[in-house]
Amino acid sequence: MRTVVLFIILLVVVSCACPRSDWTRADSMREASYLALHVLDWGQTLDIADHPEKFYERNPILGEHPSRGEVNRYFAAGMVLHPVVSYLLPRPYREWWQYSTIGLEMVVVGNNARIGIGMGF
Repeated sequence: MRTVVLFIILLVVVSCACPRSDWTRADSMREASYLALHVLDWGQTLDIADHPEKFYERNPILGEHPSRGEVNRYFAAGMVLHPVVSYLLPRPYREWWQYSTIGLEMVVVGNNARIGIGMGF
């Protein structure tokens, strides 16, 4: 956990030291779309954690049966890190990063819903 916190602090310091990026309204819309899907995934993953007898997690970072605390730490870190990475990336890499992570979250959330995973909030 200390490593994650130090990494987040480092990214924030680096982003503050970088010159202003060419962030646009479209960048903000993509980021908001990603974060909305990320929150849905978070809720579904909490439901997986609450029902280990029915479901298992396929994210190799979390493992098959993460605790609610592990899920919350992972997704909270993602809520901070994704916008920071998006902000730091230059064009066209920023768009590629945002669109690919939005697509991945859409697949994950859609598949979870299809197999009956609810929201664990």
